[in-house]
Amino acid sequence: MQKSPFLIGGSIILTGSLLTSVLNYVFNLVMGRMLSPSDYGAVVSLVTLTMLAGVPGSALTLMLAKRTAVLKARADYASAAQLFRFVQRISWIAGIIGTAVLLALTPFFARFFHTEPLPFIIFSLIAPVTLLAASGGGILQGNGQFVHLSAFRFLSTAGKLALSIALVWIGLSVSGVIAAVIIGSLLSYMYARWALMSKITRTLGSGIATQVDAADYSWRTFIGAIPQILGPIFYATVLITIFTSIDVIIVKHFLEAHAAGEYSALAIIGRIVTYSGLAIVTVLLPEASAAHAKRAGSGARLLEQSLLLVLVTGAAIAALFFIAPQLVITLLFGATYQSVAPYLGLFGLAMLFGSLSFVFVHYYMATQAKYFLYPFGAATMVLIIGLWLYHSSIQQIAFVQLVANGLLLITMGSVYFIERKRCL
Repeated sequence: MQKSPFLIGGSIILTGSLLTSVLNYVFNLVMGRMLSPSDYGAVVSLVTLTMLAGVPGSALTLMLAKRTAVLKARADYASAAQLFRFVQRISWIAGIIGTAVLLALTPFFARFFHTEPLPFIIFSLIAPVTLLAASGGGILQGNGQFVHLSAFRFLSTAGKLALSIALVWIGLSVSGVIAAVIIGSLLSYMYARWALMSKITRTLGSGIATQVDAADYSWRTFIGAIPQILGPIFYATVLITIFTSIDVIIVKHFLEAHAAGEYSALAIIGRIVTYSGLAIVTVLLPEASAAHAKRAGSGARLLEQSLLLVLVTGAAIAALFFIAPQLVITLLFGATYQSVAPYLGLFGLAMLFGSLSFVFVHYYMATQAKYFLYPFGAATMVLIIGLWLYHSSIQQIAFVQLVANGLLLITMGSVYFIERKRCL
């Protein structure tokens, strides 16, 4: 029986994503041991900033994936090549402007994070690199080059890890890690460029492509396509990014450097619960999208199965955090971070609530729902305001996380039951 290209591509992407996630976690564990808590807190906050700075890149990736998929269906690889060249140009222009803005904000960032300016000067270079890498990833995705797309993502993370170890080892500390992040992204972009242009050149040379004139891309057509991608999926992705990362930034601002580093380690360990849940969601919930498209009744059943699996795995990990927090912290980060052990169980419970909430969120994304965005945005504001007002201790911060994640779970569950009752 012939295997579905969708299933094959999905399996490749899933495997690559899991490997990349493992490497990202190894990166955090290695940096936590190589750096002091103060420097590690600075690294985590800066890496978190790169995630937030990557939001425009996520929009670009989504737009290019959709457009390139249409061009591929038409075998219009000449236009695909033209699109890639055009996006590279605007990525450089927008990236240089972004770098200038980030450089101008360097004094503010240095004061806000209580860190020397040099890492933020290096960080400013992330703007063009992020956009270039996003353009490469989006066109690889739309082109159906799933092996290259997985290699593209893996190379960025592997390069970041290897270069960070080398640069920290020679004494460059925080600045070295941020440089490694940028160089890793640049390497992945160069790989994507090679993979894309190689395929386009081979296809055009083989005569497979249709003989049409390449589309004339301009700023007007590019900007005109933006409203098409600013839909629920994009906004939900932005909210997920903010909800899962804003705590590190706020904590770095308010707590002294050593305590902020300890909290960063606590957050990284606690989010094992979240990551285990997202792995399950990645596997199961795309089927909900297919069920929704067919108007089959299996979507709700898949949601319930996902919730059960996330609950079982997440509760087991959270229970371990309550039972043996010192052992967990020592094994992952070392004895230096033992002071946060009393709060690991509470934080793990908060992350369990969040993990269950994200099952609902991904289900709504798969079924093209919209109304969940309003309570999701409200819960995100509760988290931000709560952390801004209550941050005197790590225990207080963990409690704010518990309240905000619990509220998110209640609201996401309520949206589901209200919608289900309405449809009966």
